[in-house]
Amino acid sequence: MAAFFRDQNAVVVKATGPFTWLWQLLFSPLHFAYHGIWGQAAISLAAMIFTFGLSFIVYAFIGKGIIQNHYRTSGWKEVPSDLLDKARAQYAAKATLTEDDLRQ
Repeated sequence: MAAFFRDQNAVVVKATGPFTWLWQLLFSPLHFAYHGIWGQAAISLAAMIFTFGLSFIVYAFIGKGIIQNHYRTSGWKEVPSDLLDKARAQYAAKATLTEDDLRQ
């Protein structure tokens, strides 16, 4: 199940999708760096070196939770999927959302 997060200005939306485990398995430190979690990127790189890459298997299971927790503790708000569907429909119709729509 995908989870979507928006920043405080309701401008940027980031997602953790159903394939987060795959990206963690293949590119764990880079995937954390992409999401701006630099400390965890350094830890996973060090763990990769000391475990000869076996830590990627562990990160494949816990990486999604780490990313979601990072967004929640950084002040990002989770966007309900129905609101995201509404935003996509309005964007497709060339309509714009008001900030009140996004803050619900």
